[in-house]
Amino acid sequence: MDKRKGLIYVFLFSLAWAIQTIINKFAVNQGVDPIVFSYQTLFGAALIFVLYFLVFGGFSFKNLNKKLLPRLSLVGLLGSGLATILTFYSLQYSTSVNFGFIVKTTTIFSVLLAAIFLKEKLSFKKIFFVFLMFFGVYLISTAGEVLVPRVGDFLILLTALCLASGNIIARPLLRTYTPEIVAFSRTIIGGLIVLMFVPFFVDQFWIVEDLFLVAIRSLFVFLTLLFLNKTIKATNVSYMSMMSMMYSVFVLILGYIAFGESFNYVQIFGAILISVSVIFIQKIKGIEG
Repeated sequence: MDKRKGLIYVFLFSLAWAIQTIINKFAVNQGVDPIVFSYQTLFGAALIFVLYFLVFGGFSFKNLNKKLLPRLSLVGLLGSGLATILTFYSLQYSTSVNFGFIVKTTTIFSVLLAAIFLKEKLSFKKIFFVFLMFFGVYLISTAGEVLVPRVGDFLILLTALCLASGNIIARPLLRTYTPEIVAFSRTIIGGLIVLMFVPFFVDQFWIVEDLFLVAIRSLFVFLTLLFLNKTIKATNVSYMSMMSMMYSVFVLILGYIAFGESFNYVQIFGAILISVSVIFIQKIKGIEG
């Protein structure tokens, strides 16, 4: 495990994911249909991967193991396709505050599933820091207010489970394939799954409403998936899941810069909890294993 390289990758992954979130919010404010926007940017990201392979190489159909193709497809089905669709359904029946907090149960699911299926250690220290960071996310997401349960919260949990499952399945594949190939397959399959549902929601779904927004989000979808898989390959699922909690801190800061969103002392305290936990996880030997 290369924790130094993993730290760089997970930092870039979390930052790209946070910027992607800010772009999503800006697009919604502009009246762009979110589900159409998602499938268009998934395919946009796929095109960027194609350009990446043309420039840097690293992809060949001859190198694809036919026995592993169903698993590659499953990563895209769960981690991108179903997760995207469930996101939109859950936001219809819940709130963005609930979603922002509950979706981070992805970390809990990831750590538990990694212990069961990947034999990653489940130590007391790891559990302690997972829940400490989860509490920090709660403070950032809710500003210390009581979370009001909604019908769509169960769908948010399913979204988190799909995201975690996609990462668990991807980990063994990264022993055979490069992070670029796993990320590319996740993008293509996810885009196809979402495309199957788009016609039921939107007419003229092929029309690009804002080319610049589609292009810029496509770039950050590409970067998010690329550095996600690079982190998992360099370290493991538990490390990636725990360290990516810094995403919530980045969103808090970027939301203030981009939209002038205010935050209170409770949210600052939550950000400090996450930041301190990230430092300890990086420094303490064996906590990420």
